[in-house]
Amino acid sequence: MTKKILIADDHPLVREGIKHVLEKIDDEQLILQASNFSDAEKITNQENDFDLILLDLNMPQMNGVASLIKLRQQLPSTPIVIISASDDISDIRGAINNGANGYIHKSSSNEVMLNALLLVLSGGLYLPPQWNVSTEKNITPLTHRQKQVVALLAVGKANKEIAKEFSISDKTVKAHLSEIFKRLEVSNRTQAVHQARQLGVLTGY
Repeated sequence: MTKKILIADDHPLVREGIKHVLEKIDDEQLILQASNFSDAEKITNQENDFDLILLDLNMPQMNGVASLIKLRQQLPSTPIVIISASDDISDIRGAINNGANGYIHKSSSNEVMLNALLLVLSGGLYLPPQWNVSTEKNITPLTHRQKQVVALLAVGKANKEIAKEFSISDKTVKAHLSEIFKRLEVSNRTQAVHQARQLGVLTGY
């Protein structure tokens, strides 16, 4: 099935670089591009069935997080990843707090960007290395799907059982676990469950 993706960034070389990374994810893609927020809005007003949107926080007509909020309200279920030259924790926090599914620094390697986008496309949340869960406890560091995975870990489910539960591959489960361990700053399943309980992540599961 063809993935529809919007890349919104004012630098043509950045858009081409992202496009090159996206080509490694899927051969069948419809990639639309915008060089400013006004053009991005025009595109999303005409089409709303995007599988992924990549958004620069500082391009022309982009009013930072306010524009992200506007786009998130328009497309509540579409994964939106911020691509930014800023590594300021306040920018990262603002983006994640207001609906971004990931925050990738423009200096990231193609491999880092590829893994981040794969994670987001599989329902995960990508946070850059600057993010420290111990100092950001006001934000739940896991996505809904990742919390579901931890909940299954808490009752002793194996990877194959988790994969079957969500109709995903073992590889995707491992990707979720790797990101969960990273976000919770732990190294194994038992520690992940303990930390999740400490942070209140498993409330309601």
